[in-house]
Amino acid sequence: MNRPVAVNGDSKVVAVTGATGFVGAHLIRQLSKQGWDVRALTRRPQKILDSGITWVPGSLEDGRSLAELMRGASACIHVAGAIKGRNRDDFARANIVGTEQVLAACRNGGVERYIHVSSLAAREPDLSDYAWSKREAEEAVRANAEGVWAMVRPPAVYGPGDRETLSLFQATKLGLAPLPNARARASLIHVNDLSAALIASLEADEALHGHVAEVHDGQPGGYLLADLYKRIGATLGKRVMLVPVPGILLRGAGQANAVLAPFLGRVPMVTPGKVRELLHPDWTTQDDTLNRLTGWQPAISAEDGLASTARWYRAEGWL
Repeated sequence: MNRPVAVNGDSKVVAVTGATGFVGAHLIRQLSKQGWDVRALTRRPQKILDSGITWVPGSLEDGRSLAELMRGASACIHVAGAIKGRNRDDFARANIVGTEQVLAACRNGGVERYIHVSSLAAREPDLSDYAWSKREAEEAVRANAEGVWAMVRPPAVYGPGDRETLSLFQATKLGLAPLPNARARASLIHVNDLSAALIASLEADEALHGHVAEVHDGQPGGYLLADLYKRIGATLGKRVMLVPVPGILLRGAGQANAVLAPFLGRVPMVTPGKVRELLHPDWTTQDDTLNRLTGWQPAISAEDGLASTARWYRAEGWL
């Protein structure tokens, strides 16, 4: 197996946070296949057993486990983060303080390269506590990262194993598709393409240092939600009836969840901030930074990606 080109001639070991999540699990498999020695943080024992992956027990709150994660690593990809939270403090603790903890461990461990996984939501920090926390985490990187660093902002990520976009497939299967904003557009990226983009960032020369790269699947202007429902419907053999959802109804549901959240015993997905994100008209990007500086290009079209995701959902009994 060909080994990745080493920084400063050293053997390549990469530390990965968020390795047990949707994106992280795909990423560490691709890293291992491409010859990287992966050290992956986990809170609990894992089923993924690969000779190229070493699991490090611990969490972002545990300085000792972070020190162990960084031991011998010359690079770090920080994927971990929260997409749901009861309040701003929850997001701050997971996304801002968590990032600061990882950066400190990188500095103390002599890690030479740091790749930060952010979100397109960071462009609009006033929309939600989540978006604010992702922007503040980026500011923490700018202020505290040492060595070579870069940030990658994905749009909506989908693929096998994703539970967030599963709802689109489930609604399509029922034939009734809720449409909160008929004019809103969003870019997409398949999880395998995102993983390849992160690895390209990891292996890039120093020209990428200090850049924020927004990645996407190559579709100019992104997609209307109605178009995505129709594409998913084609993969499932279903005709879809689009059901407009008034913004006032969504806002009411978000406010109700905010009031009831302390009594529900769980963190609701539909919150006032999430509603503002859903109603935002433009989550698209045409940024070519990563292509220019690394040569990375997306390889998976929406048609192929949605079809393969639908097949996986069906095979696993999720649909």
